[in-house]
Amino acid sequence: MRIDKFLKLSGLIKRRKVSQEMIKAKMVKRNGITLKAGSRISEGDILEIEFYNKRLKIRVKNLDPKKPEYEVLEETRVWSDSP
Repeated sequence: MRIDKFLKLSGLIKRRKVSQEMIKAKMVKRNGITLKAGSRISEGDILEIEFYNKRLKIRVKNLDPKKPEYEVLEETRVWSDSP
């Protein structure tokens, strides 16, 4: 399954276009490596996703086309330095 599609179908990101933009901005990595939106992922892959206020590290559990699942391994809050 393509990573942009996984992010959308799993509910991590609400719109596929947003997931594509985040991937292009290098906010998503697979096993520590930045990707392209069309990159394929597999069960067991570790994804690191940088949102604007948190970092999420997940393991892909399954790639069910209707509802793919993941396991959260680590979640870190990121605080802005702006006033």
